[in-house]
Amino acid sequence: MRFYKEWLEKKGYEVVYVECDEIYSDIRKLVPHLKKNKVSQIDYAEVNDDWLQRRLLSSCKQAGIKLSVYKTPQFLNSAEDVATYFEQKQKYFQTDFYIQQRKDRKILVDKDNLPEGGNGVLMQRIVRSFLKMKSFLYTVFQKKISM
Repeated sequence: MRFYKEWLEKKGYEVVYVECDEIYSDIRKLVPHLKKNKVSQIDYAEVNDDWLQRRLLSSCKQAGIKLSVYKTPQFLNSAEDVATYFEQKQKYFQTDFYIQQRKDRKILVDKDNLPEGGNGVLMQRIVRSFLKMKSFLYTVFQKKISM
């Protein structure tokens, strides 16, 4: 963040950097302070911290400060994208989410949206190997018991 502060200052912006151990690092204290200093609007990038988001909204509403939110450059998905995906699901699996991401973004999939390299060739090999090992272990275990 200090790099960003310096970058902004080089561009001619006035920046007040708040250290994490300062009183104004708590958004609930910062917003009233900004209001006292005649700040009427805060522009910010989407936050990915629910508590911070709720505190920011609540504090700004109380202080009468307008908020303008911008999509964050930190993540590929916006909060709306993720909410839309999960509202269509009854159960949540990380694998399903990433499979959909690969398909949506055309990453590591072929023209038919199948995993790159065939229809799960590596996974099929792993499953076959596991089944062979399971069969082998079952046979060994049975022989030990019957001795």
